[in-house]
Amino acid sequence: MTSSTRWRKLLIGLVILGGIVDVSVATWIAVAGGDVSNPDLQSLLIGWTVVLNLVIIVISALAIKKGLSRRRKQQRHFHSSLQTHRPSDFRRTYTTINGETVKSMGEKLLADYFYQNDIRYQYERTAWTTDNKLKHRRMISKPDFYLPDYDLYVEYWGMVDTEDESNRADYIKSMKWKMARYDENKIKFISIYPKDLDDLDRIVRAKMSESARTGRDRRDRFS
Repeated sequence: MTSSTRWRKLLIGLVILGGIVDVSVATWIAVAGGDVSNPDLQSLLIGWTVVLNLVIIVISALAIKKGLSRRRKQQRHFHSSLQTHRPSDFRRTYTTINGETVKSMGEKLLADYFYQNDIRYQYERTAWTTDNKLKHRRMISKPDFYLPDYDLYVEYWGMVDTEDESNRADYIKSMKWKMARYDENKIKFISIYPKDLDDLDRIVRAKMSESARTGRDRRDRFS
């Protein structure tokens, strides 16, 4: 469980506790034979409410501060990683915050982003054809990430900008073939490119939102 999840659960718990205390105090007063309309008893009830509301406000402020600090830390992490990101990185492996091994710095940044934002993912889950006329499904590819809570694949097209023209042309051809197969089989996916890594949070959220609304990936100049 991440710190943001713990803060949210604590805040919800305090809100619920506040309601329970209010009801309990009022019930206790009534059972004790007190007049709830009595100014002194009302002051007691209001006092409980004020104290609990102050606690909730303080907790909320701390949660917001914690969230902003975490966001700044993520941005520093992304920018620091991008400064060392080179084409040769695609021949190396990287370890994510969650302890997984991935094949490029871009994949590491995405995996770390999903993990830090409580987005469940599976690395390189196979995408299959969905043609009911075939007796056996056929494997299309192994997209970089699958988000089970959204039934959404995420492809990081990390070599679209490689300097070698021949390799770049072959890569883009393969990329377009995969995109076409995903569309044919109604497989939801979004595309992330190297140029997106510097603004990853905004790009990922925008593309996920558009995919949820239209069922399609927003195409870039490569497709």
